Amino acid sequence: MSYTMEDFRRDFTIEHLSLLTPNDLRNAVPIEKLLEAVPAEKRLEGLSPEDRLEGLSDDELQRLLAEAKKKLGSG
Repeated sequence: MSYTMEDFRRDFTIEHLSLLTPNDLRNAVPIEKLLEAVPAEKRLEGLSPEDRLEGLSDDELQRLLAEAKKKLGSG
């Protein structure tokens, strides 16, 4: 198998990736792709419970609360 131009470009990029700033990386790679590489637990680190629940509907919050109560045996 021969070494292609695509192989060279990938190798060159990987070799020089550390020269890019975080802003360069954000502009080059969609944020969704970057987040795929970070486990959910890591993404949630440091967030308050309120921030973690933000965006959930009342129905979703009620369902989660009911499930939590069941797990704790108080529902």
